[in-house]
Amino acid sequence: MPFFKTKKAVVFDFDGVLLESTDIKAWAFGEIYKKYGKEVQDRVLEYQANNGGGNRVDKFRHFHTVILGREISDDEVKSLSNKFRKLIIGKLKLAPITVFASEVLDLLTKKNFLLYCVSASPIEELNEILEYKKLRHLFVKTYGGPTSKERNFELLSLEEGICFSDMVYIGDSKMDLVSSSNKNIEFIGYGKIIPKWGEQQRWICGWKEVVNVYKE
Repeated sequence: MPFFKTKKAVVFDFDGVLLESTDIKAWAFGEIYKKYGKEVQDRVLEYQANNGGGNRVDKFRHFHTVILGREISDDEVKSLSNKFRKLIIGKLKLAPITVFASEVLDLLTKKNFLLYCVSASPIEELNEILEYKKLRHLFVKTYGGPTSKERNFELLSLEEGICFSDMVYIGDSKMDLVSSSNKNIEFIGYGKIIPKWGEQQRWICGWKEVVNVYKE
């Protein structure tokens, strides 16, 4: 059975779904907070592992207020975000696209699906990497941070005239599941290993599964 048979729009998350970048961003958070000691760094990495798909600005606020127990100003958040970008941007450009992702995007375009990308990554950074990887032209529009995913789903619907029921969102985190479900958008998980929270969800363990369905 085709994965997206009744849908008009297939909406993709970015990190971990189209790009093998999850470990890069975890590493960068660890680098930024290692000066506070191993215990703090471990708590930061644990939070990141359990809260993928979120906005880095919100994460910096959480790390400071909850883990470090100190206030953080908007200027400090901006400074940390800039440092984070400098740590990851080169590594993201070198990171591989997930296996068969480009083939899937090409196939779905030829099958007349409308493709979108909704990510927590800052929109400028998202588009820069998609352009560098020569994938940007395959998407009708892209949506990124600092706007939340739920709000970006709303914007996509309003700007493109597509009902939530005509979309499917492919993500790899529990936050992706929650944000799409809150808008009554069908969710399909992606990843080699199905996590506990994803056991009751439709799941794609590799893009080859989708290629095999749509290549004819």
